Amino acid sequence: ESSIEIDNILSGYERQIEIYSKIEKSIMPFEPSVLKIDKDNLGKLSKSIYKTFNEHGILVEQYFANHDMFDLWEEYLKGNHMVFTNALKKSLSRKHLLAIRKAFDDNTEFHNVVIKFLFAMEGLIKELTSPKQMTKNEILNFAVNSSLDKIYFTLIKALNSAE
Repeated sequence: ESSIEIDNILSGYERQIEIYSKIEKSIMPFEPSVLKIDKDNLGKLSKSIYKTFNEHGILVEQYFANHDMFDLWEEYLKGNHMVFTNALKKSLSRKHLLAIRKAFDDNTEFHNVVIKFLFAMEGLIKELTSPKQMTKNEILNFAVNSSLDKIYFTLIKALNSAE
């Protein structure tokens, strides 16, 4: 029942992104690489998520301790979109997966923060496909150094995992 609800929520989230993308294209006729990433907003959202994670003993830094984040990103950008979630298979316990899902289901404030964060991260990840190497490097450094990627892929793994 919970996994069906999360699937419905994530489907709604994906529909919202598609709707936003269509509106964005029709209203803003400029290159996606010109879009600015709201780093302050992403930072605030990630801190809120990180706080909830810590309350449940979820330490995202430890989950990726045995991995070079830049290597994972390189694989991801080459098309292996499962590289981050596969890296979490051995380190993210079922107990922590369920804790994240429960917090997402039961805590409206956390739920809303997660949805906003996921949406913002989708924009950031789209920016990574920018043909401008400098932009790509700046975004990768920002994502890795602020642990945004670790939080993002931990959420994706937890919210998409089957019970």
